[in-house]
Amino acid sequence: MFAILDGIETLPIHPVFVHFPIALLTLTWAFVLAGYIRPAVAPDLLVGWFEWIGIAFLPFTIVTGIVDADGLGFLTERIWSQPLIWHFLAALSASIVFTGHAVWRRKRTVSRRTVWIDTGLVTLGFWLLLVAGLLAGEMVYT
Repeated sequence: MFAILDGIETLPIHPVFVHFPIALLTLTWAFVLAGYIRPAVAPDLLVGWFEWIGIAFLPFTIVTGIVDADGLGFLTERIWSQPLIWHFLAALSASIVFTGHAVWRRKRTVSRRTVWIDTGLVTLGFWLLLVAGLLAGEMVYT
């Protein structure tokens, strides 16, 4: 009756969680930029919710990635050409950048200088997410 579920425990669980922070942090990037282009479009409150919820999913995403990779042994193999190492480093860097951005954004005062810091941090985080995603695609489809 439940033959369709046979072997389900061997499937990777990281892909289930990874889409939530990617979507929410990408929306954060888009709304930060939109907020400076057309301030009425993206209120700060909306940006904050997207970013904090995306960050809240990051621990689950990181842990499930480590579980699916059977631990952090891939970091000690020192085969720096393998995409898993670079995927991990890019994704971890993006997580750190977005978390730093969220904390910084709460304490900022809006000025011309903070616009550049705000857009710079969130854009760096977005590009790191993009690189991590491209490397994940390379691992899955090659």
